Amino acid sequence: MGEHEEKLWAPTKFVRFEQSLNTSMRTAVVMTDAGRAYLKGLGNPEGPHALVCEYVGTSVARLLGLKTLEVALIQIAPGDEIPLFGGGLVAPGPAYVTREVPGHVPWSGTEQQLRVVENIGDLARLVVFDTWLRNVDRCPPTGSPRRPNYDNVLLAPASGTVERYHLFAIDYTHCISQGAEIGQRLGGIEYVKDDRVYGAFGPFENFVTESMIEDALRDLSAVDKGELRRIVDSLPPEWSVDDKIRNILFEFLCRRADYLCDAMINLLRRVWRARARHGEEKT
Repeated sequence: MGEHEEKLWAPTKFVRFEQSLNTSMRTAVVMTDAGRAYLKGLGNPEGPHALVCEYVGTSVARLLGLKTLEVALIQIAPGDEIPLFGGGLVAPGPAYVTREVPGHVPWSGTEQQLRVVENIGDLARLVVFDTWLRNVDRCPPTGSPRRPNYDNVLLAPASGTVERYHLFAIDYTHCISQGAEIGQRLGGIEYVKDDRVYGAFGPFENFVTESMIEDALRDLSAVDKGELRRIVDSLPPEWSVDDKIRNILFEFLCRRADYLCDAMINLLRRVWRARARHGEEKT
């Protein structure tokens, strides 16, 4: 390993429980053999396919060039006691863990914070990514009863300074199937050709250009289908995943990417034109 090469974060086991959080998946703060982490496991109220969405979401975001948290899967043993907020324990089996990021803050929803983001081009990638995976839990489409969730845009100090930040996309629990179990209906035209735009926060409009979106779409068109296949094939069967579910996921990811490469620019223009007509504020 070179002098400046970062060591891969690779926890292998749960060490101790620290705190239960009141989140939709009852995330637990734990210590692993590789440091402090946030754990989402089996037995959570969202079900095993929420873990599938987390894993696929993180892996696909990386393929599109977005910054993601360091993640790993660890095995929870029958004797590991990890309380869930509100009662119960994390069930034995593979759990999804993310490494703690020192000094991170959630985005406040303002343009001011965006002006100190170094990877500002990732705003466009975030919109393309969230629309690809139909991620309703960051910035839902226009007309949705859900409110924007600024907590799902994380800012972490860049190069150890508090003056500049890197933007990270986090939390994929409600992408793809939007909280439902993954099944045959995911291949339906209403999912594959869902023409709503996700992730397009109002303040993004002053930073995102069409050329940025076009760059992100070129990268989307270049995503290696073999990598997508590898991602879905590596899903743990304990998460209620069989070959049928893997094939459904793979086909959805490929077909929806093909659709958006042709349609995304016009979809986004339509959203921002509608906002301009209705005088929606951008902050």
